[in-house]
Amino acid sequence: MTQTETGGLYAWHVHHDRLVEPLTEPMETRIAYIKQNKPAREVEVRLRLFKLVQDQAAVKPLYDEYLAKRKTLYDEYLAKRKPLDDEYDAKWKPLYDEYLAKRKTLYDEYLAKRKPLYDEYLAKREPLESKMLKLHAEECPDCPWNGETILVEVPRR
Repeated sequence: MTQTETGGLYAWHVHHDRLVEPLTEPMETRIAYIKQNKPAREVEVRLRLFKLVQDQAAVKPLYDEYLAKRKTLYDEYLAKRKPLDDEYDAKWKPLYDEYLAKRKTLYDEYLAKRKPLYDEYLAKREPLESKMLKLHAEECPDCPWNGETILVEVPRR
């Protein structure tokens, strides 16, 4: 079997935190991803342990049963945890609201100090763009470009 025919089959250690799972893409795609995106210190062990389950017929019912029973266990866990989460959220919310209020004051002050610098930058940039803006106006007369984006409200005709 070529690696391009492996999509849908079960494999060991597709991801570092799962023992087994069905492949959603060919193995070589995952291998390339590991080589290109994972930290160098992880690549060897990931590639060494990533392999097809040899007994595909045996693993599917085991995996399906595991998922079904795990969901029930997890739902029970979440139900038992909910009072703890609610208590935490009730204590956390005033702290977060206070943080947001202080952050807003700090950010508003920052924006006020930054505005003259940005206005100066825009004034200096304007002559650089004037010829391009003139050409744009001729070629795109109905364009909503506002100097920063085309994603602005455009009046409907």
